[in-house]
Amino acid sequence: MTSPVKSPEKSPENDEGPIPGPLRASGQPIHTRSLNVELRRSGESGLLARGSVIDLRKRGFMPTTGGVQSAGIIHHMTLELEIEPASRAIRRVEVDQPTVAFEPTDENGGECCRDPAPRLFALHGQVLDAGFPGFLSQHFGGALGCSHLLTLAQLMGSVLPRALSEEERIEDRARRRPGERIFQRLLVLDGFEISEGELCVLVQLSDAHSRPLPPEGSPMQRISHQREAQLLAHVATPAMQVTRCHAITRERDLADFATARFESRDDRVAWLVGRPLFGGIAGEALRRLRSSEQDDTLRDLVLNLAPGTIQCLAATIDRTLERMMRERDPAAPTRDGETRRRLQSEAVGGQPDSCYMWRRGGPLLSVRTGDDSAGDAG
Repeated sequence: MTSPVKSPEKSPENDEGPIPGPLRASGQPIHTRSLNVELRRSGESGLLARGSVIDLRKRGFMPTTGGVQSAGIIHHMTLELEIEPASRAIRRVEVDQPTVAFEPTDENGGECCRDPAPRLFALHGQVLDAGFPGFLSQHFGGALGCSHLLTLAQLMGSVLPRALSEEERIEDRARRRPGERIFQRLLVLDGFEISEGELCVLVQLSDAHSRPLPPEGSPMQRISHQREAQLLAHVATPAMQVTRCHAITRERDLADFATARFESRDDRVAWLVGRPLFGGIAGEALRRLRSSEQDDTLRDLVLNLAPGTIQCLAATIDRTLERMMRERDPAAPTRDGETRRRLQSEAVGGQPDSCYMWRRGGPLLSVRTGDDSAGDAG
């Protein structure tokens, strides 16, 4: 079991008790999801935003249409946006997917996770403002796109406007060199298996905004502002219900870099306890977590909790495979198609219309169910 670790130090402003320290998880590491967003100077006056998502499965096997997927990098995808600073309009879009879950095979009708990526070119000309999330969902949400690229694009749409506003407040920003990094967000989700039926999920976020390096300055003088947030959740499976959670945040700049302390935000996430991860949590997070900059970062953690935890579940499927192998009658004739369909029915797959590959009526459904006319995916 895990709980927030408390620092033995006391706050200089309040000596009533210890201050929350970094949250710590326990259990066997099974999956890590990393989402990274960087904003850099491009040319003399432009801006370049680059985001990446990487899923690293650390254990187990996962049946797929192309065979059995082992541990390793499951997803690696990048999205690059060239931005005009004054208008915040997107002037260029580039997508790359070096590693995807489904390459084209006969079993999935020659389709591939890369097929819907060109839809993101519709972002050309769009402005990074309050209307961006809606436009993104309309053109790339659900069965129209890739859920992993969508998660990355949503994160970029959430954090880049804040980074751009903060950059506008830096007086000496004109001194930035081409290619210089202005801002970076790292959001990492780590999944741990405590026991069969219980996961511990730790989501950590760090936003770091820099200023141009003074001519005679040290590298530490580049620190403009850092914001951190952590969310620790225990999840009961297969119900995917949150049984407890904790959250902390911290903000600091160069002046208080060594003295700033984490603050507990348990009260802002207490509503998660007792709720399933797929019971409208995203909408509730958007409604509840919007009153402060600390809420903004907590909201991004909560929005990434469900999709990241789903990736963790795939690392537990090997237990199902072990049971199937134990139950198999060695004297029975081998039926490859029947075995494949059973493996697929036991596997963790996309929800109906969660992405292009798991769309209703798509070929992955017929492979999993054995019904070519089926129109639902589980």
